[in-house]
Amino acid sequence: MKALVNNQIIQKETLDIMQQWNKMWIGMDYGYGLMRMHFLPFTRKYIGWGHLGASGASMLYFPNKDVYIMGSFNQTAYQSKSTNYIFFNILRKLAKYAYS
Repeated sequence: MKALVNNQIIQKETLDIMQQWNKMWIGMDYGYGLMRMHFLPFTRKYIGWGHLGASGASMLYFPNKDVYIMGSFNQTAYQSKSTNYIFFNILRKLAKYAYS
């Protein structure tokens, strides 16, 4: 993910094309092979992009915080639970740590 962000895998122009976002639903946009997630839909505080998998897998980059989050629950039942876990157990704790 870091190599993608730093244009080591593809050219910057290609990444820019991949990030031409289209609305999927509130809080989620889709580009060319990438998802952008607004963990709090009406703020810009927790916006990350990358992709989510069907088995609760995720690989996201949060540019506002320069944080990369990758992991998997390896369970299809955890597909939506993984986003809740990322927000409540990782992002919110990182935000508290950053401001303390």
